[in-house]
Amino acid sequence: MTARQSAAAIAATVAGVVFSVFGTFMYVLWPSIFNSVLNSRLILAPGSSSFGLWEVTPIPMYIEFYLFNWTNADDVYDVDRNISKPKLVELGPFVFREHRKKVIKEWCDDNSTITFLQNRTWYFEPELSKGSLDDLVTTVNVPGITAAFALRDAGIFYKFALAAAMAALRTKVHTTKTVREFIFDGYSDPLLNLASIVPASVVPVSIPFDKFGWFYSRNGSATYDGVFNMYTGVSDISKFGKIGEWNYMNHTHFYDSYCGKVNGSAGEFFNPYQDKSPISLFSSDVCRTLTLSYKEPTVMDGISGSRYWGDDTMFDNKTTKPDNWCFCPSGDCPPNGAIDVSSCKFGAPAFISFPHFFHGDPSYREAVDGMHPNPSFHQLFIDIEPRSGIPLQVSAALQINILVERRHEYGFLKNLPFEKIYFPCIWFRQTAQIDESIGPMVRMVSNLPSIGSIASLVILSTGLSIIVILGICIMTRVCKRDEDSVVLNASPTPIPTSAGINNARTRSMKSLLHAYFWRQKVLPCDEERVVKTMSNGNSASAKKSMINSYNGKIQSVVITPITLSSEYSYDSAAALVQNTIRSRRSSQISNKGEEMAPLCIDQDVKSGVADYM
Repeated sequence: MTARQSAAAIAATVAGVVFSVFGTFMYVLWPSIFNSVLNSRLILAPGSSSFGLWEVTPIPMYIEFYLFNWTNADDVYDVDRNISKPKLVELGPFVFREHRKKVIKEWCDDNSTITFLQNRTWYFEPELSKGSLDDLVTTVNVPGITAAFALRDAGIFYKFALAAAMAALRTKVHTTKTVREFIFDGYSDPLLNLASIVPASVVPVSIPFDKFGWFYSRNGSATYDGVFNMYTGVSDISKFGKIGEWNYMNHTHFYDSYCGKVNGSAGEFFNPYQDKSPISLFSSDVCRTLTLSYKEPTVMDGISGSRYWGDDTMFDNKTTKPDNWCFCPSGDCPPNGAIDVSSCKFGAPAFISFPHFFHGDPSYREAVDGMHPNPSFHQLFIDIEPRSGIPLQVSAALQINILVERRHEYGFLKNLPFEKIYFPCIWFRQTAQIDESIGPMVRMVSNLPSIGSIASLVILSTGLSIIVILGICIMTRVCKRDEDSVVLNASPTPIPTSAGINNARTRSMKSLLHAYFWRQKVLPCDEERVVKTMSNGNSASAKKSMINSYNGKIQSVVITPITLSSEYSYDSAAALVQNTIRSRRSSQISNKGEEMAPLCIDQDVKSGVADYM
């Protein structure tokens, strides 16, 4: 092996080892490196990557409203249940685009939290809607029913006073208003006006509104949803996105015991490195934490995620889930499938369920006509990229129902043909999904761990391949040397006297010459350097001639040219070559490791192996 070949072999070996070691370390350490970088990018801090995306939500967000029109409201007092049974027709959707911006109140470095408000503004999208905001809708009279419900435990004097006021105001069990009045604009009601002038000691609940509307005073308000305190993840990434306090408390007064505890996600981010465990989020709309179960893996725009949804246990009551006893603030728990939020809604007998009582007790749907639950449309779900905890897609669908009960103290309620009905009024669905504003970033987060692992395996495989190939080459060279030894000691085969050489003998001569060249690492002579006739191989003239031929490349060399004529038998040629090899090994003189001069072969023999030479 020449010096150049030896250097190349050493370089290849070093490269193989380096690639193998680097690939191994990268494969082992890549998850930790990725997690460390991800954590540094996720945490909320002034100027951080995630802060800008969180402060002003860049992705499109929409809210769809569906209202139930009570088509036979005038028949509500008919004793024939088939006639008085409420018949409802769904109207909508009425779609609004949402713009959400956080209003920072305080950075709390002591416990790594941020205190903020959220300003939500909605803009009507008529081209995405079905119907006009001026369409009329008939539904239950929420202010009147709320007043009766709020005084259900009051003394007879208060009930009598309220009954008198309702009779004077001709309060009915139903009312008809426009869509815009029911949603954002609100409408005036005489009972609300009366409540505003009655002393607080008389009215058991405080109603801070002069109008009624399901989302009245919320559009454009930064204070309606309350004050949030959320962990930034700076000191503990496992708390990233979790809510610490709501309205400066870690326990609400709306529910007793642990049901009132403020916990879960604030809704924007979830814990990174999600597994299939349930997730929870705090909703200011219902003043409590909601728990979502893992459903299935999902893929959106090439990003792998995990779907969590509100299953049939989300609105369990204490009958099927005894631990939920404290989620019934008004006393009796409703049938399974709805939760009591009356304490959160200023004393109104409001109950939250999935749209059309999806996952709810059949009694809800049997009490009215028009309920058609659709699992693919009425479910609540959140798709989360599991490594970062970033939501990929949200569809939060909830329905508000008003409990309508027969009450003998009030004329508009005492003649109802039913004992109670959870009357569906409105349902809404909030949707959002990532787009190109943050999609590439989330896609990179999702795919980078796999890319890093694959890259490390490629590097490791490259290093191992170099080592294996080099080993094969070395083993092949060793085996070749063994083969050459066998060839040089093979049984002699006579060479015919004719100038031509048959195929079998040509192969024998080629093997002989190849063995010599392989072992000695010399190049064959070209045409100009062939010594055709040399009776004395050691003559001074021959040496001088060869030295002159290679002048400049080899300064001093001992040449032993060989003349192989057609008279040589194979045995004689083999013996001559072997003797020459021994002689050159002992007497060769080379300058600084230069290659030895080529061995010169008789022209007759050379013509027989010209394709090799």
